[in-house]
Amino acid sequence: MNKNILLRFFSEAVINGALLLSVPILIKNLGKESYGVYLSINTIIGLLLPISTFGTSYSIINFFSGDEQKESRNVMFSNITFLVCMITLLCATLLFLSSPLIGDFFLKNEWMLSTIRLSSVLLVCTVFDNLLKDLYRAFLRFNAYTWIQVLNSTCFILIVFLVSKSYRNLNILILCLILLKLVIVTIAFIFIRKKELLIFSIRFV
Repeated sequence: MNKNILLRFFSEAVINGALLLSVPILIKNLGKESYGVYLSINTIIGLLLPISTFGTSYSIINFFSGDEQKESRNVMFSNITFLVCMITLLCATLLFLSSPLIGDFFLKNEWMLSTIRLSSVLLVCTVFDNLLKDLYRAFLRFNAYTWIQVLNSTCFILIVFLVSKSYRNLNILILCLILLKLVIVTIAFIFIRKKELLIFSIRFV
């Protein structure tokens, strides 16, 4: 029990420390204007995440934590994934199409249209990252969940430091963060597949 508490404390320290360190690094290397756009994009993604997931986080945790049948797990996961895919693609498409409006009226930066459009891809990756993390918590794989969080935060701060210092370009930074999300999602998927927590055959009800 003490070991789990220490591990959780360590992960929270790494996560919050990475976020805190990223602020001065981004401001110094990208400038205040680009950092403001970065914050605005994170805010937009944060607002769209609950809509995109449609509250499925609670459904996943409640259902999978109490169901030991892999077949019923698979059906439920297929239904949830299909629903999340449809809503996420809709939200990402709306974000992509509304980029001129956001750039002109909210961010006051027409030259940031490509950055806003990239954020629609980041939204999709973030949704599926959160979806798989919810599965970890539902299956009570807290240690695996914690280490993935630590890995994600460590890679995040390294990417922020190296990319922002080398290229000083917000678009390149977001592209690298998208790649990071894809890597984390792949690792999470492989773990769930290896442990046979889900069957991953497509079947809907």
